[in-house]
Amino acid sequence: MSLNPSLPEALQEAYLSAAAGLPSKLPDDTLELAIVSVSSVYDATSSMSIVVPTIVEAARGKGIIISNVIGSTAGGVLGSLSGSPLEVEGAPCVSVTLASLPSVSLNAFHVAEGDVPDQGYDYTDEEWRKYLGDVMMMGDEKVGK
Repeated sequence: MSLNPSLPEALQEAYLSAAAGLPSKLPDDTLELAIVSVSSVYDATSSMSIVVPTIVEAARGKGIIISNVIGSTAGGVLGSLSGSPLEVEGAPCVSVTLASLPSVSLNAFHVAEGDVPDQGYDYTDEEWRKYLGDVMMMGDEKVGK
């Protein structure tokens, strides 16, 4: 996790912090998943289009390939700092979680607001599971406002 007010620097710092917890040898030098949470406070000061390329480049610089990057902006970001859990709200913050999942098949996708089925906003967990299968969903804090 990084509290750096500069988004590019915060992304680098958060990646390095997460990477420090990885095993010394990864299968095929590959991470199957990076989950990135970025404080929406950065919206006014930085382009969110730099998030994925910055994380992928930070990994590549260490000889690691990331297969899937998912994430979102949020008003509150969860992570850990110096080994302690932390929630940051209303302040610049980036959290990166890295996962080596060599026997897991992942398919990252995006569902735009207009792609949600009729009455989808009222679906129960079970109805979403029938519609999409097993998923990890990350919502956009601005949808529905």
